Amino acid sequence: MILSAVLTLASGSFAAVPQEVGYQGYLTDAGGVPVNGSVTITLSLYTTSTGGTALWSENQTISIDKGIYSVSLGAVTPLTLPFDTRYYLGIKVGNDVELSPRQPLASTPYAYRAKWVDSHFHSATDITSGIIPNASISGIYSLALGLTNVGNVIYGNFYGNGANLTNLDASELTGTVPTTSLSGTYSQTLILTNTNNSFTGNGATLTSLNASNFTSGTIPDARLPLNVQKKYGKVAVVAQSGGDYTNPVTAMGAIASWCGTPSAANPCLLKIMPGVYNIGSTTLVMQQYVDLEGSGENVTTITGAVNSGSYPMSGVVNGHSAEIRMLTIKNIGPGTNVAALVNYYAYNAPKQSNVTCLASGGTNNYGIYNYASDPTLINVTATASGGTATFGIASYYSSPTMHNVIATAKDGTTNYGVQNGAESTPIMDHVTATASGGSYNYGVYNSYASTKMSNVTTTASGGTASYGIASYYSSPTMHNVIATAKDGTTNYGVRNGLESSTIMDHVTATANATAPNTICYGVYNDFSYPTMLNVTATASGTKYIYGVYNNDRSHPTMIDVTATAMNGTNSYGVYNKDSSASMSNVTASATYADSNIGMVNSITAGSLSTYTLLIDRSSFEGSNFSISNSAAAFTLKIGGSKLTGGPVNALGTYNCVGVYDGDTYTALGANCQ
Repeated sequence: MILSAVLTLASGSFAAVPQEVGYQGYLTDAGGVPVNGSVTITLSLYTTSTGGTALWSENQTISIDKGIYSVSLGAVTPLTLPFDTRYYLGIKVGNDVELSPRQPLASTPYAYRAKWVDSHFHSATDITSGIIPNASISGIYSLALGLTNVGNVIYGNFYGNGANLTNLDASELTGTVPTTSLSGTYSQTLILTNTNNSFTGNGATLTSLNASNFTSGTIPDARLPLNVQKKYGKVAVVAQSGGDYTNPVTAMGAIASWCGTPSAANPCLLKIMPGVYNIGSTTLVMQQYVDLEGSGENVTTITGAVNSGSYPMSGVVNGHSAEIRMLTIKNIGPGTNVAALVNYYAYNAPKQSNVTCLASGGTNNYGIYNYASDPTLINVTATASGGTATFGIASYYSSPTMHNVIATAKDGTTNYGVQNGAESTPIMDHVTATASGGSYNYGVYNSYASTKMSNVTTTASGGTASYGIASYYSSPTMHNVIATAKDGTTNYGVRNGLESSTIMDHVTATANATAPNTICYGVYNDFSYPTMLNVTATASGTKYIYGVYNNDRSHPTMIDVTATAMNGTNSYGVYNKDSSASMSNVTASATYADSNIGMVNSITAGSLSTYTLLIDRSSFEGSNFSISNSAAAFTLKIGGSKLTGGPVNALGTYNCVGVYDGDTYTALGANCQ
């Protein structure tokens, strides 16, 4: 096609420049015949006469009459070009190639007017609207200037002190304000979001600071609220939230990271905050010179299910030179041997204070198990329950010191409140030991031990046999001790057996039962050599009742002893079988039974042994016999004593001096008759 064109102007006034450019053209086909009808054309503007990329284009459908047509550039796609250079118009009809050559755009009257305005200056009163070109502004504008359009952008510098600049928006400011230009107090809210900002000075007037945004530096303690956790050296905190660790086993395993190498010169502390901490089947193994501290027995609990097939394994195993305090340790097994706390080769007197230990679920259960250790237990409660054997506290090859301790064993087949064995030398002061609920129950059990007991209370109850205190091959010392056995088929307040050399001073031993056919011994000495000072031995039951029973070559020394037996079918204040005794200021009485004898001396049938009893300032009372010898093998030397109730049995030899009948207050002869 052939195109001839004329560029025309759209109508308008000088007040508003039109945003369209009029264009007229003449279009013929290849044979020179003018085109008639509608066609689609593409209009494009370039900055080059050939080639290049179109800066603007639009499509229009136009009507052509005898080859003549008119269009307005910008009618479809607005013209946004600055028209500050020469542009060339390219025209393409339909899918044909663009017509050539491109048509250059000439100046229009609007452009001439803009040029005329650009070359003139006006006063502020002459300008009512529009834009002043940059080139027409110069010099100093001395009148008030108000720029109210929020889109205004002012570049360059402000001069002067800026005193009259108001309502500046800090979010729109960039760059740096020189330090020398800042002074005074800024009273409005100021938000500084750049992470490179920093404060200098003491910050005395900074308030409402958020500690979570601090990454370095030191905050004085006085500036911290009470609920802010302080961090101390050589201390790890275990807490359900907010601590260093949530599991005490994990914390102890990471000791190198928070303690280094513990030593006497570098002791450390593992602090456990309130809560219940389940350590599963993993033992918390203490480290030497590292103390374990809870927040109180009622608020901090370590619980687990730890067991061992060969020796007791516990929730917590303590080593030497370490203290455990202010918590509860609970181990629920299952397994062969289950313990709450084990002191294993824990020497240098490691202390456990204000601790509760609970063990159950195993075949053998131990509240506290001591092996080759010398722990100090203060304000400790140790309880074991269930299984074949239960031990509140058990010690082997150990020398524990117990003060204000409660030890309980219950509901096992055999129960030991406290067991001291295997050459142990424990010290028990203000200890309460209880055993119950099994076939055999021992408040305190000493085996090959030298136990010192003062201000101790023991109770054993129920089962086939109950023992307040039982000692075998031992040399315990008892002072201010109360030992009670009750409600078993056979009950022993205190039993000293198998070569034991017990010293009993101010001891109250009681055995009682109400079930049929029960046997009760206040004190039972079996092949032993006890010294009994200020002892009260009382027995009450339903069958055979003994205040003090000395058996099988026992040789007790009894001073200031009261031995009382009552009720039952047969009651005996003191009963010596194959034994001899030295008695001073002893009161032996038997009452309220079918047969009551103050003291009985008997031997095993066929025995050829002879026995001598030395008795001084004592009293024997029995409704049947005051004293009865069952064989001639006994020699009794009695001085200054009272015999009440029945007569003495004539068997044996009596050497009596100053002996009188307690009923008639009449002197008896040399043979106590």
